[in-house]
Amino acid sequence: MKAARWSFTGLKQADTCLRQFHEVRVLKNYPYEATSDEAVWGRYVHKAFEDRQAVRKELPQDLSQHEPFMQRMEGWDGFFFTEQKVALDRQLKPINFFGGSAVWWSGVIDYTKLHKEERRGRVVDYKTGKRRPEPDQLIQNVLWGFAQYPEIDIFDTMFYWTQDRETDRYVYSRDQIPELWSRFVPSLTRLHEAYVTDTWPAKQSGLCFGWCPHTTCEFWKPKKEKR
Repeated sequence: MKAARWSFTGLKQADTCLRQFHEVRVLKNYPYEATSDEAVWGRYVHKAFEDRQAVRKELPQDLSQHEPFMQRMEGWDGFFFTEQKVALDRQLKPINFFGGSAVWWSGVIDYTKLHKEERRGRVVDYKTGKRRPEPDQLIQNVLWGFAQYPEIDIFDTMFYWTQDRETDRYVYSRDQIPELWSRFVPSLTRLHEAYVTDTWPAKQSGLCFGWCPHTTCEFWKPKKEKR
């Protein structure tokens, strides 16, 4: 079986459980887009932030507390992009997001700002869930950024956690590219082997309690009731 494109969320899902990845992303037995209240809220926030930056639309009242951060982003020098759909081919070259089977990796970058005179870029990812400072998503985004913008030598990246309006910042330089790619080799190797052998073992975890859509799995159980 030929390996398909991957993304941050896809690779994370494969690390969590290869069988879930297979059911959702290969066999497509379950919808990819989450429908939980949390997921719907996340899409609402991202759209409001995109409109605020891209067309200067005022934030809705229930998100007005984030206006200071929106203004902070505006104050950075350079030109910006919002909700960029980006992709790489297997030679790690930028490619059209809608490039079909030629796409190897793909992602969506919430906010990018480039200051080419200083050879510096900024990447911001909005997070609406609990604060978990794990930079892999930002790293994948800047790896695309280094490939797309050879004039950029440093990416200053940031998670913006909307629940507490806090940030986590990470800075990466072009000479770190081999090191940054190496972070994903074990997971990508495991996923590649699953495709080659068509073997998708289940991995039992707390997510088996009602969070996984594959309800016929032997490890699936209903959500635990809160006491």
